[in-house]
Amino acid sequence: MRVRRAPQDRRDHTREVVCIAAPLAHQYSETFIDAHAERLPARVTRVHSGYFPTRAAGGRHLLTMAERAAASALERSFPGAARAIRTHALRRHLQRRRVTAVLAEYGQTGVSILPACQAAHVPLIVHYHGSDAFAQRWLRDYGDAYPHLCASADAVIATSREMEDHLLALGAPRERLFHNPCGADTTRFRGGNPAQAAPTFVAVGRFVDKKAPHLTLLAFHAALARCPDARLVMIGEGPLLEACRHLTHALRVAHAVEFPGPLPPADIAARLRAARAFVQHSVRTTTGDREGTPVAVLEAGATGLPVVATRHAGIRDAVLDGQTGLLVDEGDIESMARHLVTLATDRDRAAALGAAGCARVREHFSLETTTARLWRIIDGAIRRHRNGRASHLPPRETLEPPLLPYAG
Repeated sequence: MRVRRAPQDRRDHTREVVCIAAPLAHQYSETFIDAHAERLPARVTRVHSGYFPTRAAGGRHLLTMAERAAASALERSFPGAARAIRTHALRRHLQRRRVTAVLAEYGQTGVSILPACQAAHVPLIVHYHGSDAFAQRWLRDYGDAYPHLCASADAVIATSREMEDHLLALGAPRERLFHNPCGADTTRFRGGNPAQAAPTFVAVGRFVDKKAPHLTLLAFHAALARCPDARLVMIGEGPLLEACRHLTHALRVAHAVEFPGPLPPADIAARLRAARAFVQHSVRTTTGDREGTPVAVLEAGATGLPVVATRHAGIRDAVLDGQTGLLVDEGDIESMARHLVTLATDRDRAAALGAAGCARVREHFSLETTTARLWRIIDGAIRRHRNGRASHLPPRETLEPPLLPYAG
């Protein structure tokens, strides 16, 4: 019996031009945006400099000198007119570059550029990441526009199941809302050996409230009392860094904690390979801010490290408690300290959890997997746009690779 093969898509994807719109040209904590630009199977162009991007690659202004002067003069008294000038400039750029889809990184960017995409007749895919969906300050300034954005965009992407539910409540249509976390570079992040590593714990991320680095330090302080040879490396920078430095001296653990600052991905990978486990005490802040699915957690898993973290947002999607890592409730410093002691003293347990975590990340959260899903979402939006509104985005069950099964 002959098996009929599904027809292959023989289109040349390089004829598609995807414009990535992001607030910053490059940011050390936003490697996921660079990964999108580097790995999407299309020609990629970028615009940046603010939630309403005003510059193209290389720093070139999208607005002419006359347009910049006019927008600046109108900004205070006639902000709508200033926005119209910027919208016209971005529409012109999209049309001149023959852009076939726009990927807006962050909801604020999506709100700002939606009119330009509509004027240019280009599909818009909005990728939410964390604070843009949850933090009160952004919901205060942009939240009233989110329902219209979610209803008007050709696709909306959430990076955690919790965020997916939140965006549904904000009005995102079920058929155009997708869960797809950013992924880990499994070619770079690999080769960890917790069983052979010293009892060193690594934390990677900005020193901000939702990552609660001070709570990580308090848990480590309690663990150090029981495991004097344990060490903690906290990679990154941010507004809480100086307070955390002072805290290590107040707790008398400065000798056991290192703050190397922000590091390039290759150096982070090397630090993870030499560690026993990864630690992160993310919390929901009083202003509502919270994570999506932290890429650093996925990178640690890809390296083969067990993850000690909180039951917070997308961490619960990525880490299986007792199988690939050890999770605690937000604010539970004592339990986190106990888990750190367990992994510091039990090499075999650390190795078993790390191996299972590595397998899970490589199956569900690799950059190859998540970028393939992202491309299918973008490509589906392009097709839908070209074929008219009667056409639909691909159903979740037809996406290849398949979307991560719901675990909630």
